[in-house]
Amino acid sequence: MLHDGTLMLIEHRRHIAPPATSPHQPPGLSTHSTRFHQTTGVDRADLPGLPQRSAYRIGAKVRFSRDTPDTLFATSVDFRHGNASDMPFADGAFDFLICCAAFKNFADPAGALREMRRVLRDGGSGLIVDLRRDVSKGAVEQDVARMGMGAVAGAFTTFALRWFLPRRAYTKAGFEALVSKAGFGSYEVRQTPMALEVELRK
Repeated sequence: MLHDGTLMLIEHRRHIAPPATSPHQPPGLSTHSTRFHQTTGVDRADLPGLPQRSAYRIGAKVRFSRDTPDTLFATSVDFRHGNASDMPFADGAFDFLICCAAFKNFADPAGALREMRRVLRDGGSGLIVDLRRDVSKGAVEQDVARMGMGAVAGAFTTFALRWFLPRRAYTKAGFEALVSKAGFGSYEVRQTPMALEVELRK
C-alpha cells in the first residue's frame, strides 16, 4: 500500500532470463525464468530523521498454469525523498507510474503532471488514484465500515474522509481541466464512489 504522499515509478527492464537447464534435470521438470523490474518511490522530505534514500529487493515466484514454467519476478525497490514537480530523473526514464492518495497534497499539481509526462517514455502510461472532492456521506460510511475499525478510529477516519481531506481533492471536471493542459497523448478520468482514477498515456 502506498501511504499518503508517495509517487511510485516503474522501469520494466525488458530482459527475461531463460530458464536454467541442467544435464541432470529429469525430462518434464519445470524450471524458472527471471523477469527484472526496477521500482522507484518518491516521497516528500519533510520528516526529520529519515534517510534520504533506501533500497530493497523483493521477489516472487509465479506459475501461470500447471503446464508453464515458474517465472521469478525480481523487483528492486528504491525509495527517495523528493519533489513530484521537480523529479531527479532523466527524460523518458520510466515505463509506468502510479500515484495513490497523494496528488491532492501536491503544492504544484500542474508541475507534477508535467514532470510525470517528462519522466515517462514514449508510449508509457500512468495511473493516479485519489479521493473525490464530492465524495458522498454514504460512500464514506460504507468504506469505513469495510475497514472494520474501532469506534474512535472509525469516527476519526470518517471525519477525515468526509470533511478534511476532500478540501484539497478534485472533482472529475476539475481534474480533466488540469490534465488537459499537461500535454499527454491521451487520458481518461473515471469515478468510483470514493475516488477518481486517472489513466494517463504519453
